[in-house]
Amino acid sequence: MAIAYLFYVAYKIATNRSGLSDVSGGEVGFRDGFILNLLNPKAYAACIAIFANNSVPDASPVMGAVLAAITCFAIAILVDSLWLVFGGVLHRFIKTPKQLRILRLFFAFLLTSLLVWISTTHILS
Repeated sequence: MAIAYLFYVAYKIATNRSGLSDVSGGEVGFRDGFILNLLNPKAYAACIAIFANNSVPDASPVMGAVLAAITCFAIAILVDSLWLVFGGVLHRFIKTPKQLRILRLFFAFLLTSLLVWISTTHILS
């Protein structure tokens, strides 16, 4: 079911028609990003997968959960920081609607390719 949702996300990325200036209210701030992260279902799915598939040897269940939560938090900080830097760099180069459309198609292609690769690898093994 998760793969179907991610294919849907790729479709929505590819078919999105909004432009960089379509956001009302100006620049997106820290508060907006923080709220978006709290509401991000992909982040919750990733954390659930980490909790479900990993454990800390020789640790109590509580200590294992605490260590997994700290790991999720540290990864989120790292990934979000890299994504912000990457987005800032991309923002300098994406100036026209055509460039934005190409970038969205590229991201949708990458996501779809990854999903196909995961699906075929998982099915074949």
